[in-house]
Amino acid sequence: MLITETIRDLVIPVLDSLGLELFDLQFQRAGSRQTVRIFIDKKEGGVTLDDCQRVSREIGILLDIKDVIPGRYVLEVSSPGISRPIRNEMDFQRYVGNKIKVKLSTRISDQKVFIGVDRGVESETLRLEIEPGKEIRIPVKQIVKANLEVDF
Repeated sequence: MLITETIRDLVIPVLDSLGLELFDLQFQRAGSRQTVRIFIDKKEGGVTLDDCQRVSREIGILLDIKDVIPGRYVLEVSSPGISRPIRNEMDFQRYVGNKIKVKLSTRISDQKVFIGVDRGVESETLRLEIEPGKEIRIPVKQIVKANLEVDF
């Protein structure tokens, strides 16, 4: 079993018990430095500093007890941020009604980047409202990158 799968199997039950979910997990080796990055999220409300600290404490202890990572490592716990990536159809459905930025592999109407309101996915096609009353349809397969877009 890969080290990331082992870590994931340990992390998910802890997050579930805290009312959190795993957004992403990364394990990197750079020379003698090993880093575990855990990105957490909440269905309702935002992730707090207390959430990150609690997860870091509990997961750190668990990783040490189970001796998952040989040698020293750095554990980082954070939220995916306000301009978080949208990675799949389930994420698009989750953020319906939010402003998003989408980058495509091929042009549609001579454009590769669109910003608009996520109107959901139907039949593997994203509906994106690019201005009030004007919607385009983008095949999900053509989306290279998508993020929440935040207005300040």
